[in-house]
Amino acid sequence: MARILFLLLGVLFTLGCLSNTSTTDIEDRYIRLGINPLPDATAVFDDGVEYILTDPTDEYKHGVLGDAIEARSLTIIEEEGVRKIDFTPQVFEGLFPLVDDLDGDGESEIIATLSGNGSGAQLVVFDKTGKRIAASDQLSSGWRHALAVAPFGPKGELELADVAMPHVRREVEFFQLRNSELIKVASIKGYSTHRSGSRNLGLFGVFEEDGRVLLLVPTADFNSIAAIGRTDWGAEEVWRKQMGEPLQDISVEAGKIFVNGEETNN
Repeated sequence: MARILFLLLGVLFTLGCLSNTSTTDIEDRYIRLGINPLPDATAVFDDGVEYILTDPTDEYKHGVLGDAIEARSLTIIEEEGVRKIDFTPQVFEGLFPLVDDLDGDGESEIIATLSGNGSGAQLVVFDKTGKRIAASDQLSSGWRHALAVAPFGPKGELELADVAMPHVRREVEFFQLRNSELIKVASIKGYSTHRSGSRNLGLFGVFEEDGRVLLLVPTADFNSIAAIGRTDWGAEEVWRKQMGEPLQDISVEAGKIFVNGEETNN
């Protein structure tokens, strides 16, 4: 949990610094580096390294985030130079990668949501060098909203949480990285973290309650929040709370849950 908070604070701090730089200066910097970013990409920063989606393409027509422009590659910018992970023949459906330590070895992995090549989305894990090390199953169609890495497991195992097909199937999934395989270990249906066409990818939260790490997500109708926890046999809804208005924003700050900007309790 501390690592998650550190990474989030690091991203916010760095973006805050960039906000003092003009858009033209940022664009000029990418031009100097020979980078063609996704128009609405969000840069992610981890341990002094910048990750940004690049090489826009309109060949994948799904348009889950409101347009048909997706990224063909991820560019990694570090002091030693610039590296690129080419996703061809797939594209990245999203605005930024997840960069976190999924295997618990102290080194971050890069987690991408890749779609195309005749099928829907799958979660793909790369190491810091850009080597592909694991992947989930690929949906026959549809999108996966990758959410977070946290010790969700019943014994505190690190797991990757997502929502598969948040507009249709509405299934929260949990994956573990085992011996270079990304294995789905649990799932539960009835929840959605995204409205079709929206750019809002933050409609969820991760928090700790009674020594247990839980995932906070909207119910499928976006009128309630629900806490999802892992068990030895799968996943369960620990509690839910109906809200007085449709959910627009969820955040967890210092262990407190905020919905639509207002603090709430379960």
